[in-house]
Amino acid sequence: MKKLTLFGRSVLLMGSLSLANAMCWIAAGILFGRKSETQPILSLALLAWTLGLRHGATRSHLKLCIAHICKLSTPITLGLAIDNATRGLINTGQLPITCGLFFSLGHSTIVIAVNVAIAISTTIYNKLDGIGTIGGIVGSAVSGSFLFIVALANSIILYQILRRRRAASKRAEENHTPEVVEAHHDHMLMLRILGPIINFVNKPWKMYPVGILFGFGFDTASSIALLAVSALAVRQSDGTSVPRGYIVILPFLFTFAMALLDSADSVLMLYSYSGFPEHSWALFEPSVTESETVSGPPRLDDKAPEPDVAQLTRDQRVKMNVMSKLSIVLTIMSILVAFSISLITIMGLIGDQCTPCQRAANAPDGGGLAGKWWRGWANANDNSGYIGAAIVGGFVFLVAFWYLVRHLRLRGQVGNTRSVASIQRHGTRFDASCQHRVTRSMYPRDQERATMSSDEPSYPADWEARCTARKMAQLESIPSEWLIQAPPVSQVNVTDVPRQCGLLTALELEITETTDVPVILDNIRTSLWTSVQVTTAFYKRAVIAQQLTNCLTEIFVERALARAKELDEYLATTGRVVGPLHGLPISLKDQFSMKGLETIMDSDCVLVEILYECGAVPFVRTNVPQTLMWGETMNHVFGRTLNPYNLSFTPGGSSGGEGALVAMRGSPLGVGTDIGGSLRIPSAFCGLYTLRPSYGRLPYFGAMNTLEGQESISSVLGPMANSLSGVKVFTKALLDAQPWLKDPLVVRKPWSESEYRLEGHGGGQQLCFAIMWDNGVVKPHPPLHRAMGIVKRALEAAGHRVIDWEPHRHLEIYKNAEIIFAADGGHDFREQCEGSEPLIQTMSPITDSREKALDEPLSKALVGTPYHRTAYELWQLHKEKRELRKSHLDHWRATASKTGTGRPVDAIISPAVAYPAVPHGQNTDSFYTTLCNALDYACSVFPVTFVDPELDDPHPPHEFYNEEDAHIFNLYAADMFPGCPIGLQLIGGTQEEEAVIAMTEIVDKALQNLK
Repeated sequence: MKKLTLFGRSVLLMGSLSLANAMCWIAAGILFGRKSETQPILSLALLAWTLGLRHGATRSHLKLCIAHICKLSTPITLGLAIDNATRGLINTGQLPITCGLFFSLGHSTIVIAVNVAIAISTTIYNKLDGIGTIGGIVGSAVSGSFLFIVALANSIILYQILRRRRAASKRAEENHTPEVVEAHHDHMLMLRILGPIINFVNKPWKMYPVGILFGFGFDTASSIALLAVSALAVRQSDGTSVPRGYIVILPFLFTFAMALLDSADSVLMLYSYSGFPEHSWALFEPSVTESETVSGPPRLDDKAPEPDVAQLTRDQRVKMNVMSKLSIVLTIMSILVAFSISLITIMGLIGDQCTPCQRAANAPDGGGLAGKWWRGWANANDNSGYIGAAIVGGFVFLVAFWYLVRHLRLRGQVGNTRSVASIQRHGTRFDASCQHRVTRSMYPRDQERATMSSDEPSYPADWEARCTARKMAQLESIPSEWLIQAPPVSQVNVTDVPRQCGLLTALELEITETTDVPVILDNIRTSLWTSVQVTTAFYKRAVIAQQLTNCLTEIFVERALARAKELDEYLATTGRVVGPLHGLPISLKDQFSMKGLETIMDSDCVLVEILYECGAVPFVRTNVPQTLMWGETMNHVFGRTLNPYNLSFTPGGSSGGEGALVAMRGSPLGVGTDIGGSLRIPSAFCGLYTLRPSYGRLPYFGAMNTLEGQESISSVLGPMANSLSGVKVFTKALLDAQPWLKDPLVVRKPWSESEYRLEGHGGGQQLCFAIMWDNGVVKPHPPLHRAMGIVKRALEAAGHRVIDWEPHRHLEIYKNAEIIFAADGGHDFREQCEGSEPLIQTMSPITDSREKALDEPLSKALVGTPYHRTAYELWQLHKEKRELRKSHLDHWRATASKTGTGRPVDAIISPAVAYPAVPHGQNTDSFYTTLCNALDYACSVFPVTFVDPELDDPHPPHEFYNEEDAHIFNLYAADMFPGCPIGLQLIGGTQEEEAVIAMTEIVDKALQNLK
């Protein structure tokens, strides 16, 4: 069955209301038009209907119009008031065209109720006067004050938007990361006051009680009630009055007239939000071709929720350019309207209730200047209908004018949307490193667009259409019967949804809940499970994860299932496995090239080649940020990836797609990369295990990358898993495959059992760990401090020694690394995007609150304005790095005098990041992770605990190291991060991967024993 488009739904809504109005008039004609003596009541009916139209354009209903137009760039959980309800609902993947309808129905409820009561007893009307007086005062005071608050809040946001645009223009060529609004800081008083109201309005129907609130004055109810009483006073030819039930048609005429006008406003404003999306004039969504079912995948039973395919396809066409000029103009108009109507409402109320004011206005001599003043406000109040009509007309004219100009501009741009296949044939590279992927968010809960430089170069006219086509192709690769019902907006932790949604069978749940990778491999080897069963189970769970967190890019299940089937047949025929990873589904970060997939490569990268030789089954690729140099995961084609523990938070980056997928148990083992923390940050944010190996230990050749040719601090690959055993299995399998024979940069060092047994560390009997409580650059949040304390107690209980680590030249090391990364002056990033699509300037989903970027006070101060350095300058940086490495190594070796073991510290334990997962756009800390990249230390990340507001009270203020330290300190609030995972980093020596894995196992076992 075809689903209605946004335009189709709009036509259905307006058509239904028009039909309802017509039916009311037909009923009125039948009731009152047949007798000459009752025909005068038709004039009362016309008056009631006209009052409904007029009331739809008065001040109280313009609040709803304003609610649609005020385009604050915050999601619904961070919005400031009801004026942001529509914007927030759109951000959650909804297209709320019925906001106006429900608001008007709520406003009419009292009207209908009063008139029904009058139909029962006319004495009800005599009591309305007193109620209306009190209600009118309360209603006017509430609505006037509310509008003033909305106008004030929008003024603040507008100021921040304009300041942000000015700052962006000045920094257009500096390529640094602007900061986001400090949405969770204590100074956001409005958020704290109005937050419960905004959280309440998470569905269009919840505008109904809001409408009741604004209709509390009973003024309209009194007017329609008077008409009803007048109708009852009309006598028929037999001397009797009209039947009481007949008068109920009057409030219904009023209601449907008002709903018609309010809904028209609602639809118009929603279209102004969506930017008049392409193809919006089609009534029905195009048919979605169902993917062929794979061999033997279990299907849903009849009780499974019906997938809302139309919702997905509809959302991809919504354009949310909240920083556009139209948005700013509309916001300015909204502020002026809100202030003016608020002033008219409040001043009219004062003039009506203040006795001296009334005397001045009604004085026989005119009352002088004071009389003119209060009569002026009274006239404005009395003519609010005309004011409302003028405001609506102004908005309509502005939006229509903007659309006309946009239409005329687009007429000169020629070019049709190409299919993905056509793009590939012509060689346009949407490569896996996402160097040509800038974020246009097309996924539920994330409709915003990345902020870009105000001084943008020109790009192909169809670059956004290509992004849309690619996202559509991805969606169409998912079988429609595997689409699930989205959880409530209020549910931010979605890790349990796969267990509750009903898509997975009992066997598939057992498979995907098995986190110990050797157990999965052993069950496949012994034929307890087949590779087809395991691959299908993880594929279905990966599809669930995709719908909830937007973590995938490539879904090639048919290819994966064909591979799994071959492996099952080989095992059944020979009784042997192909290799140590036989039959295991593995997910890959999008930058790993695979033959036939969208990197336009005719061969696999070395990693994929070895995985096939080991018997693995690659089955999906995961999302990445543009340039791979962000601690966030977002791009124009596939949008923003969300953290499954809190959808409002980032999963980190640049391996955030892998982090979210593996955390959702959508993959038993994932492979990411790390140049400054891209494996460790997502693992810490998502509660996973990972290994960041030293350069040249695992094969990277053939993978797509940014900063190619920059080999002073190279990117490395590593595993991500829900168990440490998965990390070990992957690393050992790759090293046993002799990768140095395929990748010339891999050192000739196979897996060493002696190093794994910690023979160079006293056999692991009594180790000495050093805890880096603080790196001297930024102090970690309380949950991180508590986690390090837990680890210390666990290790000491297991018989190991723990001392404190004294940070050594940490800031100098970080500065050296940052300058090396920027040594080309940003040329690589700009060149990759030039002529293709814009370069992302910020990962923030909301408006910047300061002129400086979040990292500017420290990182920018350290690096300075990036410029293209000479070869000699780069050599000096390399020389400095070499000296820093030697200095840090000597500092480490000098700890032998403190350990009590006769050896230097065996491993350092520190935060991976200074905080738990943070809201989108807020992650700027790589100070703890970059240390290991610059010094080439092998290291791991392991989960310890979760944030507990009762245990993680804020620390008292300390003497801040720098502005970044102060900001990170102020970011923390115990109730902001409940339930977020806390992971720590274990740092070993260079090329000590086996020892790092073994020592992490010791720490992990100690933690388990402590529990």
